[in-house]
Amino acid sequence: MYDASVVLDLMFLQMTCGTTGRNAKSVTLAPCRMERHMNKAPKVLEIEQIGSPIRRHHSQRATLIGLGLNRIGRVANVPDTPETRGMVAKVRHLVRIVEAEKK
Repeated sequence: MYDASVVLDLMFLQMTCGTTGRNAKSVTLAPCRMERHMNKAPKVLEIEQIGSPIRRHHSQRATLIGLGLNRIGRVANVPDTPETRGMVAKVRHLVRIVEAEKK
């Protein structure tokens, strides 16, 4: 009847909004605190490569490629997530971080 992702979304909203039972479907219509936070635009980091991966461990070069960088001076916009922050921390000596302004 419902797609699996719809069911999971309803379960998540039930847990965060405290709605259970028959009124679970009405959660999608009534705003709750979690829905208001979910509508915010994600934060974006602007990362510029300032160092060369030559004579570095191959995993650092792979991390730069994963961030969308492979040339000095190249700039990439990536989402500000813990995963991205971890990747940046691994190559912090090769990159410069500037928070991009929201447009």
